[in-house]
Amino acid sequence: MNVDIFVLDGTADFGFTGLLETFAMANSLRAESTAPPRPWQVRVVSLGASVRTRHTLAELRSSRSPA
Repeated sequence: MNVDIFVLDGTADFGFTGLLETFAMANSLRAESTAPPRPWQVRVVSLGASVRTRHTLAELRSSRSPA
């Protein structure tokens, strides 16, 4: 399953990483299911080539910009 996380400059660090961690955990728990769903394919997208989180703990490069 494909998920795009759209981020803007000033995105809250905890909010962004919380989403990434949620999908990473969901993918790791797939192995415990008798009929696991397809893995989550998570991409970070933005209006520009990069964004900075609110406290500049990360400067992220976008996988692609939305059309």
